[in-house]
Amino acid sequence: MLDQEPPPRPGRFIFEFSGARTAFPEGLGMIKEGGRYMVTGQIDGPGKEVPVRPGFITRQQLTIMGTWSGHIAEYRKALDFMKNTHGKYDFGALVPNRYRLDQATEALTRMRAQEDIKPMLVPHATEGI
Repeated sequence: MLDQEPPPRPGRFIFEFSGARTAFPEGLGMIKEGGRYMVTGQIDGPGKEVPVRPGFITRQQLTIMGTWSGHIAEYRKALDFMKNTHGKYDFGALVPNRYRLDQATEALTRMRAQEDIKPMLVPHATEGI
C-alpha cells in the first residue's frame, strides 16, 4: 500500500492481516499520533527481524497489540459476515493462490519463502487451478 501515489492518509486504527513481516514497519508508517495498531498472525524466527525505531512508538504514543488467532466463536461471526456480504466484497481476492493437494509441498515452500502469504489447498481439484 505504501507505494501508492499519493501515500495513504494516516489512520487512527491500523490492522495488519497479511502476516508478512515487512508489513509491520509499513503499518507503523500509516498510524496517526496516538493511534492503535493491531498485528495478527505474524510468524517469525531468528534472522527475520525488521527495522523498528522504538522512539517512534513512544514519541507517537502508539498502542500496539498482537494476536495469534481468534476465539472459535469469532470464526462463526466472520463466516456469517462473509455469507451476508459476499455480493459486496470480493473475499476471493484475500486468497489469490489455490493449489491442488499434489501441490501442497510447493504451496508450503512458497509460504515459507513469503512468496505466497495465504495459499489455499483445494483437496478435490483435479485440473489446474
